[in-house]
Amino acid sequence: MRIFKLTEIVQGTREDVVEWLQQYPQMPLYRIQHAGSKLFLCGFNFVDREQKLGRYPVFAREDYHIYKQREAAEDILNMLKEDGYEVEITEPDLELVKSHVGPITFVGLEE
Repeated sequence: MRIFKLTEIVQGTREDVVEWLQQYPQMPLYRIQHAGSKLFLCGFNFVDREQKLGRYPVFAREDYHIYKQREAAEDILNMLKEDGYEVEITEPDLELVKSHVGPITFVGLEE
């Protein structure tokens, strides 16, 4: 059994982590993409933060939200669609896994 603790320093190589993610699909990842662009939901801002009024989404190319449960992504997706945004659920590109877990450093496996 192999365990990867996704912290700032990961034991193993990037290829090991990507291979593990591809081999065990019971851990799906989802993101919300702005339709027709390469931007993904990374959070929300508010016109009035204290009262949480005037919510609007923020989209970016990196550091976007990753959802482990499709239902959670669908809840946010439906909320955004009700607000008039054209969005869709996509699966992250595992070749870009580094952007999904933040800046990380890979070190060699200890024997």
